[in-house]
Amino acid sequence: PGTNTVGLIGRMNGASALVTDIGLVGGSVTGGSDTGALVGSNSGGTVQQSYATSQVTGGGGRVGGMVGINSGTVIRSYATGAVLGGGGVGGLVGFNNAGTVQQRYATGSVGIGAAGFDGSAGGLVGLNNNGTVTQSYATGAVSGVIAGGLVGAHNGGTVTESYATGLVAGTSFAGGLLGRTIGGTVNNSYWDADTTGRANGVGSNIAGTFNGTGRTTAELQGGDANVIVNLGSAFAGGAGG
Repeated sequence: PGTNTVGLIGRMNGASALVTDIGLVGGSVTGGSDTGALVGSNSGGTVQQSYATSQVTGGGGRVGGMVGINSGTVIRSYATGAVLGGGGVGGLVGFNNAGTVQQRYATGSVGIGAAGFDGSAGGLVGLNNNGTVTQSYATGAVSGVIAGGLVGAHNGGTVTESYATGLVAGTSFAGGLLGRTIGGTVNNSYWDADTTGRANGVGSNIAGTFNGTGRTTAELQGGDANVIVNLGSAFAGGAGG
């Protein structure tokens, strides 16, 4: 549990680093900070058309269902396992540090199970720092200090054409899409106000631009024209998704 940078692949470095068409099924992955089922740390590489169903537990921060910390690209992939960590905990990516997350989804529950980080938790991404999240979604329940159905803490960067439906509970800040945003942007994105239990899309908005919309379950499932136009690409999914 005290070992950092843990995953099936511990570390990826550089633009030439590529993980493609890999599936990690079942079991559990346990480490310290920078822990993910498939990749602990992705620095500039690409993870594509892959999936993980393993439970992930990190004793520190930056813990994800697929990638612990991402400064590269993760595209057309998914994760379904439950994730626990100290903060920067996400169903797919724990800490998205100026990276790109596109056409991805996560269904596992996300929670805070260790002290020592900021307590941010998101259904898809725990902490998004000047990164891009687009055409993606999360359906798992989220609990944390700063909790969002899609992204826990959104510090700069953009979220577009994405949605969240999982139940959200936060002790300081909680929102259907974001727990907190500082200077970030959200466009053409939605949360299910019924299943998230949240009338608000963001728990705290400091100098950010938030163009997210809450919808009932019936509206999201009933073919609302705006939802179809804005979220069509989010369903492009990933390997097997």
